[in-house]
Amino acid sequence: MEANKIFEDKQRTDLNFANHLDDLFDFYDRSAKPEFAKVRATINEWFTNYPESEKSELKTRFRKAFSPAFFELFIYQLFTKQGFTLTPHPQVPGTKKTPDFFAEKGNLSFYIEAIEATGISDAEAASNKKVNAIYDALSKLTIPNYWLIIEKLKIKSIQQPSSKRIIEYLETRLPDYISNIVAANIELSDWGHITPLVIDKDDVKLVVRLFPKSLQHSQDESTPTIGGLPGGSGWGYPEEQLIRNAVHKKASRYGELDKPYLICINAFSRLGITNTGVENTLLGSLMESWPSNADDASLQKKRVNNGVFYSESRPTKTRVSGIFVTSVFPSNVEVAPHWLAKHPCGKRELDFTTLQLSHQIFDGSHWQFVPGQCIADILK
Repeated sequence: MEANKIFEDKQRTDLNFANHLDDLFDFYDRSAKPEFAKVRATINEWFTNYPESEKSELKTRFRKAFSPAFFELFIYQLFTKQGFTLTPHPQVPGTKKTPDFFAEKGNLSFYIEAIEATGISDAEAASNKKVNAIYDALSKLTIPNYWLIIEKLKIKSIQQPSSKRIIEYLETRLPDYISNIVAANIELSDWGHITPLVIDKDDVKLVVRLFPKSLQHSQDESTPTIGGLPGGSGWGYPEEQLIRNAVHKKASRYGELDKPYLICINAFSRLGITNTGVENTLLGSLMESWPSNADDASLQKKRVNNGVFYSESRPTKTRVSGIFVTSVFPSNVEVAPHWLAKHPCGKRELDFTTLQLSHQIFDGSHWQFVPGQCIADILK
């Protein structure tokens, strides 16, 4: 074991894509693909800067729960790169609970808490595991010249459906299915109208169809079998509730703090994270109105006091000094977005001028954007 590295130096030969059931650490650790070699190098470089006394604990957590451990290491690197000294798990007066970091620079000091917001319950995680087991089985099918498009997969039972039975059915049906498609000489634009193959049993319903691969993909043995998964759908901005729940969970966790308190949230949603959704959550939703002056015909926009810092238009979560939101994972560090907002009425004011990141502050009537650096600028 190399104590100063998350990922050991060793020969890697696996060029396969990740399985749906893959543990993230295990996949990054075994993959020989160049893009994941870069991920390992970045994480190892960051880890060398982490306090020696805390390395063993963090390394263990990387293996047990990769994503939250990665986010904590990311936050450590992001703030140390801005000139802060970070102490992991500092003691806080009046409680035995410890925030993730205590940040110091000059006369400024504050607490940092890092949290992931995924919105996935234990029941949903268990259901996803069943679905992913079937996806992994389907990905091992050999279907030359065609993508397997999965239009629907519904688990009807609390038990894991038999992947073997599904594969046996498809292997029996696919040859005739492909022969009929070839004989029909279907135009490319009409492939979406071909009758799908349907498996409808007591424990599972699966709907799939085929779509022709390009010559390049057909000749590339590393091309995956599955070319499409069922799409998600929904209304509104799901990240709003994710962020609100994360703030609610952490805002009062340490009681009345003696220093400013910054909550850092890594938000993920199956429908994606949008700028509108995050800004609505932090700053309040936009309301359009016509001016009272009849001579002014321009439509005006103003933020309503219904963001995470307010409840029924009154300040709330005032123990929080600010909120940082991103959606970062190991392979998107160079393009990861961020949002950073200062609580307009926080009890412990955090001097945002010491932060190099762009952010939002409230001037008493409007939110103002303060230019600054992005994540990639700071970490380069």
